[in-house]
Amino acid sequence: MLKKISIVVFIFCLATESAFARAGGRSSFGSGRSSTSHFNQGSRGSRTFEGGGANGKNYAPMQKSTTPDSAKSNPNQAQNNPQNPQQPQPQQSFFQRNPMLSTIGAVVAGSWIGNMLFGNHGAGVNGAAESGSGFFGNFLTMALLAFAAVMLFRFLSRRKNMTNQQNTYAPTKSVEIPLADSEMQKFAELLIAVQSAWSQQDLEKLKTLTTLEMSKYFSDALAQNISQNIANIVENIEVTGMEISESWQENEMQYATAILEWSALDYMINKSNTDEIIEGSNQNLVITSEAWTFARYSNNGKWILSAIAQIE
Repeated sequence: MLKKISIVVFIFCLATESAFARAGGRSSFGSGRSSTSHFNQGSRGSRTFEGGGANGKNYAPMQKSTTPDSAKSNPNQAQNNPQNPQQPQPQQSFFQRNPMLSTIGAVVAGSWIGNMLFGNHGAGVNGAAESGSGFFGNFLTMALLAFAAVMLFRFLSRRKNMTNQQNTYAPTKSVEIPLADSEMQKFAELLIAVQSAWSQQDLEKLKTLTTLEMSKYFSDALAQNISQNIANIVENIEVTGMEISESWQENEMQYATAILEWSALDYMINKSNTDEIIEGSNQNLVITSEAWTFARYSNNGKWILSAIAQIE
């Protein structure tokens, strides 16, 4: 028996290791995209797990994000979503399906036990009659009190659960907002600044241009490259196209997702061997198209990079 269990555990470990290796992808990411070569990552507020697109260019929801997935955390929403078929529920017992009968049964049992312990046990017919009437009166009183207590308890529990659900699953209000043409120029400048900081492996600069979540993704990717003494160079960047897919506001935060297209020299170098080019070319331009989401606090805030999604 122990031998069989060991074999099963060994096979499971091999399968897990293989899946992790496939998910990890390359150690260097290239294409000027840092760690986004394999994942749509970052946060888009309440739209993090929604895809989008413009002019025939579509992008999928985020695959890596610190934003909770409301469809998974809200069981009511998951059950009401036609794309998420309900799982079969375990069959309830008779008393679970008929709570009133279980309550009455408990009251009767309690009344009978109470009468046996504290009732009038006098001898004779008169004593029996008085005991019977006393039992009925006691039973009725206890039944009413028990019923009132059970109903009060259920009312308070239901009200508490509804309040908790409202606090936990209250949807974030998202309002569409227009953007001035001048904001598009800011997005183009931010793209160039991010790519430049990435090429220089300047994490401190990236932290001023991105959210904390995106900074963490860039940091992990840079750590891999620095450990291997390689660098991804993205230079001579020219933004050749931009289309705002959506722009909206949630409370004090504003978001905008733009499908950006740019040309650049994009290549990998070996820093330990006089900057030898090990991938790509420093002569031929590469055309790249991605969906970048920018976020800012109120109208006066500075836009920073919040998410990147690959065009499908």
